[in-house]
Amino acid sequence: LRHVTQSAFTRRIQNIENSLGFQILKRYSKNIDFTEAGQVLLASAKNIQNQLTTTIKYLEKNVKHDELTVKFAVSHSLITQ
Repeated sequence: LRHVTQSAFTRRIQNIENSLGFQILKRYSKNIDFTEAGQVLLASAKNIQNQLTTTIKYLEKNVKHDELTVKFAVSHSLITQ
Protein backbone atom coordinates (compact mmCIF):
# COMPACT_ATOMS: atom_id res chain seq x y z
CA LEU A 1 0.00 0.00 0.00
CA ARG A 2 1.24 3.43 -0.87
CA HIS A 3 0.91 6.51 1.32
CA VAL A 4 -0.96 4.66 4.10
CA THR A 5 0.63 4.02 7.47
CA GLN A 6 0.22 0.62 9.09
CA SER A 7 -1.83 2.11 11.93
CA ALA A 8 -4.15 3.91 9.48
CA PHE A 9 -4.58 0.71 7.48
CA THR A 10 -5.31 -1.26 10.67
CA ARG A 11 -7.96 1.29 11.72
CA ARG A 12 -9.58 1.15 8.27
CA ILE A 13 -9.77 -2.64 8.36
CA GLN A 14 -11.10 -2.63 11.93
CA ASN A 15 -13.77 -0.08 10.94
CA ILE A 16 -14.81 -2.27 8.00
CA GLU A 17 -14.93 -5.35 10.24
CA ASN A 18 -16.97 -3.47 12.86
CA SER A 19 -19.41 -2.27 10.21
CA LEU A 20 -19.78 -5.76 8.75
CA GLY A 21 -19.94 -7.52 12.10
CA PHE A 22 -17.30 -10.13 11.24
CA GLN A 23 -13.57 -10.41 10.65
CA ILE A 24 -12.13 -10.23 7.16
CA LEU A 25 -8.52 -10.79 8.22
CA LYS A 26 -6.82 -13.42 10.36
CA ARG A 27 -4.07 -11.77 12.36
CA TYR A 28 -0.92 -13.65 13.29
CA SER A 29 2.15 -12.36 15.12
CA LYS A 30 3.96 -11.42 11.91
CA ASN A 31 1.47 -12.05 9.13
CA ILE A 32 -2.13 -11.59 8.13
CA ASP A 33 -4.37 -13.68 5.90
CA PHE A 34 -7.90 -13.33 4.61
CA THR A 35 -10.72 -15.15 6.35
CA GLU A 36 -13.18 -16.94 4.08
CA ALA A 37 -15.45 -13.89 4.32
CA GLY A 38 -12.49 -11.65 3.51
CA GLN A 39 -11.71 -13.67 0.38
CA VAL A 40 -15.32 -13.33 -0.79
CA LEU A 41 -15.30 -9.60 -0.05
CA LEU A 42 -11.99 -9.13 -1.89
CA ALA A 43 -13.24 -10.99 -4.97
CA SER A 44 -16.42 -8.91 -4.97
CA ALA A 45 -14.46 -5.66 -4.60
CA LYS A 46 -12.23 -6.63 -7.54
CA ASN A 47 -15.32 -7.34 -9.66
CA ILE A 48 -16.79 -3.97 -8.73
CA GLN A 49 -13.52 -2.23 -9.59
CA ASN A 50 -13.41 -3.99 -12.98
CA GLN A 51 -17.03 -3.09 -13.71
CA LEU A 52 -16.39 0.56 -12.84
CA THR A 53 -13.32 0.64 -15.07
CA THR A 54 -15.25 -0.92 -17.95
CA THR A 55 -18.16 1.49 -17.46
CA ILE A 56 -15.92 4.55 -17.33
CA LYS A 57 -14.05 3.46 -20.48
CA TYR A 58 -17.37 2.92 -22.27
CA LEU A 59 -18.66 6.33 -21.22
CA GLU A 60 -15.43 8.06 -22.23
CA LYS A 61 -15.62 6.43 -25.66
CA ASN A 62 -19.34 6.76 -26.34
CA VAL A 63 -20.61 9.83 -24.51
CA LYS A 64 -19.78 13.38 -25.53
CA HIS A 65 -17.88 15.00 -22.67
CA ASP A 66 -20.04 18.12 -22.66
CA GLU A 67 -23.20 16.03 -22.16
CA LEU A 68 -22.31 14.13 -19.01
CA THR A 69 -19.93 14.26 -16.10
CA VAL A 70 -19.49 11.09 -14.06
CA LYS A 71 -17.52 11.09 -10.82
CA PHE A 72 -16.62 8.02 -8.77
CA ALA A 73 -14.79 7.78 -5.47
CA VAL A 74 -13.16 4.44 -4.79
CA SER A 75 -10.52 3.64 -2.20
CA HIS A 76 -8.14 1.78 -4.48
CA SER A 77 -5.66 0.98 -1.70
CA LEU A 78 -8.14 -1.26 0.11
CA ILE A 79 -9.04 -3.39 -2.87
CA THR A 80 -5.62 -4.04 -4.33
CA GLN A 81 -3.67 -6.96 -3.06
